Amino acid sequence: MWERHDWPYLEAENQAELLAYLGTASCAERYASADISWVITGVQSNDYNGVLWARLSSAAANHVVPTLVQQFRDRRLPALWHLDPASQPPDLAARLDQLGCLRLQSGVCMAAPLHTLVDERPALPGLTIERVTTRADLSDWIDVWIQSDDELRAPREQLYACLGLDHAQPLQHYLARLDGRPVGVSQLFLGRQAAGLYCVAVLPAFQRRGIGSALTLRPLRYAQTRGYTIAVLGPSPQGQPMYQRLGFELLASPFVGYALWLDPEDGA
Repeated sequence: MWERHDWPYLEAENQAELLAYLGTASCAERYASADISWVITGVQSNDYNGVLWARLSSAAANHVVPTLVQQFRDRRLPALWHLDPASQPPDLAARLDQLGCLRLQSGVCMAAPLHTLVDERPALPGLTIERVTTRADLSDWIDVWIQSDDELRAPREQLYACLGLDHAQPLQHYLARLDGRPVGVSQLFLGRQAAGLYCVAVLPAFQRRGIGSALTLRPLRYAQTRGYTIAVLGPSPQGQPMYQRLGFELLASPFVGYALWLDPEDGA
């Protein structure tokens, strides 16, 4: 049984496991050795690219760290270098500072024992929530999640399609329809030790009707049937009250990350 003080580390671990899994797609790049592991998916988001962990000697870091940072910059690809308590060399953060990488501010995470989650309200008439198992449903899922042009949505759709949509996959997409119309999405990643919830979104015209709660509970109830006991997530400020009503607890995140490249147009 996990103690409360373990929960933030389970959330950070689940994020890293998800990125590692994305790197297994045939359309992605992944490198893993005894010293370092990194992933490049090509998606223009630092949630989809980066260094998962490093256990480098000081001598190796002299070459590897600047070379890898430059690799992401040459590709103009948003990416994060994830640091954890076991990161090596000991001065890795200082090296990233010297290379001009931006240290991200520590945020918050949320976690809850699955058996404590509560159903917030009765089911909305006409609402269905189903797992995405076809390319057509994946396209509808992307439409709700991205709501923008093909330049942003196409790489994500390709990545998820490459990973596969069958029931054996640890990454699962859920699509909410109201009277047949796609109105909301969520994503579940079944990690080694926790069930991670991601990408919860509801179209603005359909918010505050219990759809977000349903998109949270549906995948997590499935995780419970698979033997998982803890759910973790990284909430948006807008989503925190809903998750707290369902039984999630807000916690300080232990995650430390450095942005390796930021688009100059974003003002960084």
